Parts: sequence; C-alpha cells; structure tokens
Amino acid sequence: MNFVEAVQTVLTTNYANFNSRSARPEFWWYVLFSIIVSAVFYFLVKAVPAINYVQMIYGLATLIPGIAVAVRRLMTSTNPDGLSSSASSLSSDGSY
Repeated sequence: MNFVEAVQTVLTTNYANFNSRSARPEFWWYVLFSIIVSAVFYFLVKAVPAINYVQMIYGLATLIPGIAVAVRRLMTSTNPDGLSSSASSLSSDGSY
C-alpha cells in the first residue's frame, strides 16, 4: 500500500469503520498525511488568518477517520482486545 492508496482508503472506504483491522502502512501513511497537512495549514494561517476556518473544517472532517484508523490499528495488536490493553496500561495516577 502506497501513500495515496492509504489516504484514499482511510478517507473514503473506511471513513467511519471501527470494526475491521488496519495494516501498519495504512496507519502510518495516514499519520504522515495528517502531519504534512497540519504543517501546511500552520504556515498558511500565519500568512492568511482567514484560512483558519478552512483548517477547522478540515480538522472536523478528518476527526472521525483519524480515530477510526487508530482504533483499527489497535485491533491488530497481539491482544485480541487492543483497546482495553492500552487503556489498562495506565494506572489510576497517570503513571505507566
């Protein structure tokens, strides 16, 4: 899976899919895409503050797919219930 395929899969095919599993390249290519777009918006907002609204719309539009790909990636861990193992790794006082 390449960069374009991964981003298209996350944003179209699996937009709000929390049930299947996500491959490692799909997750990391999408994270790279998010970082690049966020950096571009950061510099654009510094130059043209009115673009801040476009940045907010982008953030809201990619919130669900970002959470979905993270949940699907956690499901591929060795533990069948990846979410509970990551949540239980934190103790009640917040230390690891």
